[in-house]
Amino acid sequence: MPAPARHRCTGRWSTTGELVLAALTDPEAGFEPPTAPTTGTVAGDLRAVLTAFAAALDEPRGRALEPIMTRRRDHPELFWTVQQRVIEPLMDVILGVLRAGVERGEVDRDALTPRVAAVGLQLLVLEHMAGRTDPGNIAAMVDEILLPLTRPRTYR
Repeated sequence: MPAPARHRCTGRWSTTGELVLAALTDPEAGFEPPTAPTTGTVAGDLRAVLTAFAAALDEPRGRALEPIMTRRRDHPELFWTVQQRVIEPLMDVILGVLRAGVERGEVDRDALTPRVAAVGLQLLVLEHMAGRTDPGNIAAMVDEILLPLTRPRTYR
């Protein structure tokens, strides 16, 4: 009788975690380095980033993220590696969107922080788990939460 598949990860990968990480970062099937949108507005750029990530979460590569992100204690090394290779590049793109917004006067300079950049992604993951990542909901997240959080203080 053949051995279970989990015991067959011996060739290229020494652990299941290494196999999952290789799949998530595979150039053809995994997460590619994200690119910054250029819609010309912070709202449009944030919607584009979050919409692309929501679409990726619906694909096999995205579905593999949920158990990793929600069970950090079970596999902390894998969690932090995925955070570094998948989530942080997305946060860098969002910081770039916010930075461009500062230059255009749409965003307060104090909003250029990793915590602020993470808010949209964290909310999107929670909304995805609840099945609420349609375009209207993503637009509402941007308009009702992210824009008020980042707009210049003179507009608050």
